[in-house]
Amino acid sequence: MSNIDDEIEIIVQVAELYYEMGQTQQEIADKLNYSRPMISKLLSNAHDLGIVSINVNNPNTQAQELSLEMEEIFSSEDKPLKVIVVPSSFQHELTLNRVYKAAAGYLEANLCDNEIIGIGRGSSIYGLVNNLSGNKRTGIETVPLTGGLGGIDSIYQVNETAMKAAYSLGGICHFVYSPVYLGHRATKDAILSDPELKPSFDLWNRLDWSLVGIGAIFQSNNNYYRDRVIKAEAETGQKVIADLCVNLIDTLGRPVDFDDPVVAISLYQLRKAKKVMAVASGTHKVQAILACIKGGWIDILVTDEYTAFDIIKSHKK
Repeated sequence: MSNIDDEIEIIVQVAELYYEMGQTQQEIADKLNYSRPMISKLLSNAHDLGIVSINVNNPNTQAQELSLEMEEIFSSEDKPLKVIVVPSSFQHELTLNRVYKAAAGYLEANLCDNEIIGIGRGSSIYGLVNNLSGNKRTGIETVPLTGGLGGIDSIYQVNETAMKAAYSLGGICHFVYSPVYLGHRATKDAILSDPELKPSFDLWNRLDWSLVGIGAIFQSNNNYYRDRVIKAEAETGQKVIADLCVNLIDTLGRPVDFDDPVVAISLYQLRKAKKVMAVASGTHKVQAILACIKGGWIDILVTDEYTAFDIIKSHKK
């Protein structure tokens, strides 16, 4: 047996004594003839190596009940809605991590070989991709659903997120080499029809999965949308409430169509996808999420307990 195997056996033994037998670190140290600080270090190593994982179960959570209630309220015969609700935490970052992990787990549990995955922009999809386990598939292809954002949200560049997803799933990535926002419609038309770029855009009509975040207009850090939204509302007379792959949606879930040269999948192309999974958490996104549900733009929603509760409450008003 190698030295590494010997070390792992010791770590497993310490972990079993501590977590399964309930012995104290000092008792284990005395039993194995180690110092107590060494036992503490070995327990830390057990976490780092994935030998030990800890789940905190909140007996007061209503996550499962909220999932079922939302599915009952918002599903129809021709458009069922799958809802995954995770327990919320007083620490928002922990809640987000739970949402991202649940979304990644659902994708990996339901993903098949030879499927095409559209990758949306933003922190939610970045978080999902970061939580993929690295379980490889055969024939997976990923493609961004929008162009890049330049200096905005630069740590969540969609090409990089799509590439990371492809690497984790053992697939290949098709890139979108364009900014998302353009100055002229003629530029957009030229980019979408360019023979070198068109193969990536053609995949938008053949998606098995679309992984998307839901943006809440004028909430959180989305103030840079203001001029664009004001223009859209002035041209259409509609009240903009949500952003789905930079497509604007009104309070009734209808598309807000205006003169806006952007490089992004359209809502009608998005609807062609076999499964559209939205990852959205935060009570400030309640109205935006409701609008996307009303419009029938999503098939699967992954969110948290507090958000789900407020979605149901708002719907019942």
